[in-house]
Amino acid sequence: MAAGSDNACTNPGAYPYGWSVREGRAEVSYPINRRVRFRSYIMGSYTTQRYRPPRIRFGERSGILGIRWSRWDGRAARGRGTLLFNSCVPNCAQARPQRFRVAITLSRVRNCGFADRFSYHYTRFAFRYIGAKPAGVGRRYAERHSCR
Repeated sequence: MAAGSDNACTNPGAYPYGWSVREGRAEVSYPINRRVRFRSYIMGSYTTQRYRPPRIRFGERSGILGIRWSRWDGRAARGRGTLLFNSCVPNCAQARPQRFRVAITLSRVRNCGFADRFSYHYTRFAFRYIGAKPAGVGRRYAERHSCR
């Protein structure tokens, strides 16, 4: 026998994420609306955390600009932007950055807050080239970040 809200019992269709009985226990599941942020990791330190950042810098000489996010929720973020890639040929100061279209995915949400404070962050940053890519690099790139 399950006990609980009369509304849940008489109108189960009102709960799109459902509720079920397992081994005599009633379970209700619902999505959690949490604000998730992202911090870039550049040369040994993190940048300021941002919600839907318009640009992401990474490595010593690369960044993605003009990002347009199509999804940003408690599980993953997806967007597209333009990667500025400096090949450093003949050297980093003289080389002209090349532009490449990329699809970005942020994932692996973790609570990076202290004690009872919640501060959710995407801790995996990845992108793939759409169309052309720089010579000598893979089609995909990914990096993992820690909370600290």
